[in-house]
Amino acid sequence: MSVRIVAGSLKGRTLKVPVAKRLAGSNRVRPTTSKVREAVFSMLLSMLGEVGGFGELTVLDLYAGSGALGFEAISRGAKKVIFVDSSGEATKEIIQASKVFGVDELVEVHRVDAIDYLRSHSKTRGSKGFGLVFADPPYTFSEWEKLLEYLNCDIAVLESNGSIGDLARTFGFNVSKERNYGTTFITVVRQEDSKIEG
Repeated sequence: MSVRIVAGSLKGRTLKVPVAKRLAGSNRVRPTTSKVREAVFSMLLSMLGEVGGFGELTVLDLYAGSGALGFEAISRGAKKVIFVDSSGEATKEIIQASKVFGVDELVEVHRVDAIDYLRSHSKTRGSKGFGLVFADPPYTFSEWEKLLEYLNCDIAVLESNGSIGDLARTFGFNVSKERNYGTTFITVVRQEDSKIEG
């Protein structure tokens, strides 16, 4: 199984979905569909257009899987993308794709649990956050509170199987947009002091 990058300089390039990410059952991880990715990036462009688009952003792609969201950001001009996934197969595929696409100098890959990465980042880099974070955990994910506690960014796109806007508000985020695409819920949040309008 593969997914295709939908726009930008890498448009049409394909990414392999790691076998571990295609397992059936309640822990199954599905790659974000091209329809949802197009909708997400359309929302982001309307928000980022006033502040220079993707070109100034360091992007964090949590639960990266195939890397589709992060590579879409690179395709649209992100200056750097940090991919985080606990799967060795997923991180290996992302590294390989970055070399094939000729963008490996824009990519950093970490094989680690996403919440552990956020916790470590918040301790080692002080208050400096990311410009944009994608969080697309398995649909059975039950640790949104921990993730939101450590999340430090201007804007985040949270993909879930239900509405999490109210929960995000309790952690001091403004909910800019919340959309439903079948069983996929997209919640776009901003830090209260973000320069990005929503």
